[in-house]
Amino acid sequence: VESPPPDDPSAAEAFKILFGGVVMIRGNLLMGLRPMAPSGDRFNPDRVGLDHLSFGVASHDDLERAARLFDENGVPHGEITSLPSFGIDVLPFEDPDGVQLELTAPTA
Repeated sequence: VESPPPDDPSAAEAFKILFGGVVMIRGNLLMGLRPMAPSGDRFNPDRVGLDHLSFGVASHDDLERAARLFDENGVPHGEITSLPSFGIDVLPFEDPDGVQLELTAPTA
């Protein structure tokens, strides 16, 4: 669900719920993102707040497919690494604002 453009008659009502952001729903996961920083402010990983987000995939093969897709589309990413103490393999990358994201899969 995206916020309507400012000239849309429903924009004022939607703003009360979405605050200019978006809501994404997949299965039982609902995640809302909204702009809260002053205009021109950029994400800084050394400031209090969001550190990173992880999204689980079913298998290590999915991580390899994602890495290939990233490569094909020019998306910078890290290497797939294993975190045995957590029982997962991780593929890190960043969103356009520099927020670290990662795909994780159960270690085979």
